[in-house]
Amino acid sequence: MASPMAAPWQIEDFIDAIRHDQVLVVGHADERANQYGLSLDEILLSVVRGDIIETYPDRIPRPRCLISGDNSSHEPIHSVWEYTLHPQRATLITTYRPSPEEWVDWNSRRFGPDDL
Repeated sequence: MASPMAAPWQIEDFIDAIRHDQVLVVGHADERANQYGLSLDEILLSVVRGDIIETYPDRIPRPRCLISGDNSSHEPIHSVWEYTLHPQRATLITTYRPSPEEWVDWNSRRFGPDDL
């Protein structure tokens, strides 16, 4: 279940990892980015311009969060991330372009995450 801010990290941690080139992209995220026509640069820009809108503190093996931001054309992008301290790294788990059928204002779900 999603939680507003129950994780030990903040958006600044992800931005810092991006600025220090400490980002890992898993295969699934790369596939989804290609599916949605998203470049890594625009995904990273959306994080720098974005906010954490959901946290998943009970995810195994590590807590995750959903970040909502936009690209240089102001198109919304969502991305799910993990963050580790040792080594300091942000890991992109998946990404997508949010659907207006599922999101009210790109930051609020029309339904809870467990209802989908």
